[in-house]
Amino acid sequence: MISFEDSKLHYLNVGTRGRGEPIRFILRDAGVNYQDVLYSFPEWGESKAKIAEMYPAAVLPFIETKDGQYFGATVPLLRLLGKQLGYYPTDPEDDHFIEQTADLASGWVAEYCNLFFLPDQKEYHRTYVMPHHLARIERLYAAYPNGPYALGAKITYADFLVYHILYQEKLLDNLQSLHLNEFVKAFENRPKIKAYLDTLPKQEEDIVIDYYAKKSSA
Repeated sequence: MISFEDSKLHYLNVGTRGRGEPIRFILRDAGVNYQDVLYSFPEWGESKAKIAEMYPAAVLPFIETKDGQYFGATVPLLRLLGKQLGYYPTDPEDDHFIEQTADLASGWVAEYCNLFFLPDQKEYHRTYVMPHHLARIERLYAAYPNGPYALGAKITYADFLVYHILYQEKLLDNLQSLHLNEFVKAFENRPKIKAYLDTLPKQEEDIVIDYYAKKSSA
């Protein structure tokens, strides 16, 4: 077993946006203590080469454990945490379904994060891109109608990712799907999640990042 207690979670200083928040959700839900290490884009650009000496992938987000192990990239990290903390399916068919759900949700996150660099695409995103992804997630959550989670009664690592993209897209109060509404209600009523959500800001400014700053820190 890998111990994640008192780990450091490295990510960009972008509030709840981007790819780091699902990791916080699963750690909070599991009751794992961790410390955030946050970078501005220039700071990450300056730190990346040194970090690559210890963690070859040098990709955010990543976790640095207390004993010096490094694990990163949102979905692979969620899968690892799921296996270690009890959020991973044991049945191969369930495993495939949840990996599929997580990968498709991650694709949605990637398109959402593009708006940080292409803010002029917001209207197109809201009109065409977001509804396409939302409809697919609705179908996936309807596949196990007894819910409330993607796989039914038991929460898995994919649910943390799905909730966060609904949160980022400001869809939590505007869902037409009965299954997704039940999911959001159940997720937000998990005691440790509820306590954490209560600490988050009610509003956050839109993030706009200069494309060339991104390239220099990549």
